Amino acid sequence: MKIFNSKSEKIIIGIVIVAAIILFLSPFDMPYNIKTYGKIVPAKEWILAKGPDGRLMTSLVNYKTGTYDNYTVTQFQRGDAVEFSMGKNIAAGTTINKFDTVANIYSNETEKKLSKLKGDLATEKAVLKVSFGTEKQSVIDEQKRKLEYAKRQLSEQEKLFTRDKALFEKELISKEDYDISEGAVELFKINVRIAEEKLNNVITGAKSEQINLIRSRINGLENEIDILYDKFSQFILTSPLSGIINRSLSRDTLLVISDTTEYLVVIPVELEKIDYIKSGQEVNVKFDHFNTELSGEIFSIDNKVRYNQGNQYFLVFAEITDQVKIPLQDLRVECTIACEKMPPRDHLFRFIKNSFN
Repeated sequence: MKIFNSKSEKIIIGIVIVAAIILFLSPFDMPYNIKTYGKIVPAKEWILAKGPDGRLMTSLVNYKTGTYDNYTVTQFQRGDAVEFSMGKNIAAGTTINKFDTVANIYSNETEKKLSKLKGDLATEKAVLKVSFGTEKQSVIDEQKRKLEYAKRQLSEQEKLFTRDKALFEKELISKEDYDISEGAVELFKINVRIAEEKLNNVITGAKSEQINLIRSRINGLENEIDILYDKFSQFILTSPLSGIINRSLSRDTLLVISDTTEYLVVIPVELEKIDYIKSGQEVNVKFDHFNTELSGEIFSIDNKVRYNQGNQYFLVFAEITDQVKIPLQDLRVECTIACEKMPPRDHLFRFIKNSFN
């Protein structure tokens, strides 16, 4: 049986064999690329969510570092009437700039506390003026009215406590409600004593020690007011990044803003190719639906092995180096990783190994 039918076939086979040997022994390296698919994600996302107890939480997720750049929790008092309202033109699909107002929060308890602190501060400043002999009679009259109001509050609370005590003895209210009513009486008694003390200071005049005490109370009230104003500034929520507002299907997630200034590509690569992947390698990203190609660079390689339908793979993260706006997120794209060049024999060995696998 003849293997080769003609002399020309023998020559061709010989040329192929010689070329293969020359190629195998060639000192010149050949390019090696890994072709796979990846997913486009924003470099950062800002998430606004509410907790089951009414808390508001914000988190700035940095997918590039795999950490949270910022995390805040706003807690409100029990029974506080809180109003939350989104800013103007806040809707899914719209763009937003850094520091734009996203939402506003109104807290009834915080407003009441601020109003009370301002009233107390005005009273203390008036008392301080009286201590130096100015506007004394008007301040005395004001303190008398405050004392009468405090006594009236105490009287009304004592009546309520008498009723609650009778109900408690008949086991018609809980011990907790009884203790709250009793504590309120003690609180109003303290308010009466404070009002009496202030009236006495206004009438008799103040010594240097008392003046220092009044000044100290003024400083304390001003500090508390400053703290409340700082809290009010936190009630105006602003975007920490420029991005696009995404629709959220979760009831607890109020808003998601995705970065549009920087994008990443998450690329799954088969485990047997891990030795060929290194940070700094270039990645070509191709958008099938938009006929667009972008450049990227690998900056991180995940050391966690993952599984999908029995196959093992690891994740490679690349940063898009072209400054463009990508129309869609979580978009499947074709990726080509430019690995280090290798000798022809290594290509052959890799081909044989993959064939057996």
